[in-house]
Amino acid sequence: MIFTLADAYATCKNVAGSGACDTTTVYGYINEAVRRLIPKVNTSRMIAQIRMTVRNSEFALPREAEKVLWHDANGTPGVVFSRPYQFLQNGPGDFAYRIRPDRADNNLALLGEFPYMFQLPDLNADDDDDDVGDYPLGFKLYAFSTEASDAGKEITVRGFGILANELFSSAGSPGLTLEINRFTGGVEGRINGNWDTLKNSGSTRFRDISQVYKPVTAGYVTIYAVYPESNLMWLVGKYHPDETLPMFTRYRITAKAYNDTNPTCTNLLMLVKLRYVPLTRSTDVVPLDSLDAIKSMVMAIGYENARDLQSAALFEQNAIRLLNDEAGQKDVTPSAPMVIDVLREASGRYLRSRGGWQ
Repeated sequence: MIFTLADAYATCKNVAGSGACDTTTVYGYINEAVRRLIPKVNTSRMIAQIRMTVRNSEFALPREAEKVLWHDANGTPGVVFSRPYQFLQNGPGDFAYRIRPDRADNNLALLGEFPYMFQLPDLNADDDDDDVGDYPLGFKLYAFSTEASDAGKEITVRGFGILANELFSSAGSPGLTLEINRFTGGVEGRINGNWDTLKNSGSTRFRDISQVYKPVTAGYVTIYAVYPESNLMWLVGKYHPDETLPMFTRYRITAKAYNDTNPTCTNLLMLVKLRYVPLTRSTDVVPLDSLDAIKSMVMAIGYENARDLQSAALFEQNAIRLLNDEAGQKDVTPSAPMVIDVLREASGRYLRSRGGWQ
């Protein structure tokens, strides 16, 4: 059964805290209960199917997605490798050195969590034969929104300059302030004028971004990196109005090389595990299947706050039991025994017989 934050509020308002609390307090209890229960129970409501076309080799999941569970690349199933994949003795090695463009691998490797969808270009990226990188001066950052009420709001971006030193504001605090511009006429992607007339990160330029701090906004906020000398721009990320400390899980297609001038596309079909996203509006759907479990967990939090850990543990166990009972209602009829599909291409014997990775 699907229910909303308003439904959860009606169920929990008499047991949250001292009872009959205001909306803000009860919403806080419900959000804490949901956040703590999500990792404890596997529920179908926390798994979603998404399809994505990936240009080049790296991509970011939507903000609601925690990780990729299974995937197909161009219609062929593949394997998702964890971050240590590059360091395995018989693995592919550092992606920067061990690209195999002759292979048609359909595997994904986890890169980790980042505050951007797409990384800034390398300062030393070079498409010619001279000894000078293409972007030696670093990049200016620009933020845009379609909403007039967002214009003038400030984002703080922490990161590093062209000498790999952390950037600080004139007041000595980490990061630089980025004022939000409005897209011309409120039309997404329409920018009039020149880069000098728009609000940006100023004379100090970035080579990398470590964190983004954003206020709640009326619309989505898009950040671009710009190299004014060549008038080139790159998408850094697009941020949800409610996000204040954004973070994206990023992956790399393992055997696919980056090509700046002739990028190729890969069609990915993925089953992803969703992450906890704060519920803020009464119409938000609660990503769990049992109102009773939410109520029991809210009561557990109340006992925990009162330092009655024994009662808190009992009510938390009850919440987990109720969720598991509800999840059992959705289980399909048991099928034939599972056949484990071993990835032959990643085995040490196969790699050695092929002469190792080139």
